[in-house]
Amino acid sequence: MNIFYLPVLLASLASSPASFGPLCITPGSTPGACEALHAQADAAEDKLNKTYQRLIGLIDKLASASKKADGLFDHATADLDAAQRAWVIFRQKDCNARANNYRDRDFLAGRILSDRDTCFLMRAKQRTEELQGMLDDLSSLDSP
Repeated sequence: MNIFYLPVLLASLASSPASFGPLCITPGSTPGACEALHAQADAAEDKLNKTYQRLIGLIDKLASASKKADGLFDHATADLDAAQRAWVIFRQKDCNARANNYRDRDFLAGRILSDRDTCFLMRAKQRTEELQGMLDDLSSLDSP
């Protein structure tokens, strides 16, 4: 089975904040704020990718062990891969929609960061928490 890891998904769907265009495109943003947001986005994406890869690795390990028993995890990697692909598309569309809704509103006066890019950061952190929860739950099955 060919497994697509999150970095491949992100690259193929061009969904990372950096690939979507410049960060901090809203007037009034300062270069320092832009650099900080970009660094946070990079760190969040890195953590998301690492968490996803650890989860895939654990599922593969459990699937290998379950083949000897009942095949409980036979489709888990493919299911997670499909879910992650759908999430990447959701995040792209959701964050673009949020940015379009607030494009003409100046609600942070002078400290505005791109709504889309802030959304990407927020969604990456949320998804990492979700994947970490799955990893924590499945880790109990891997314990002796």
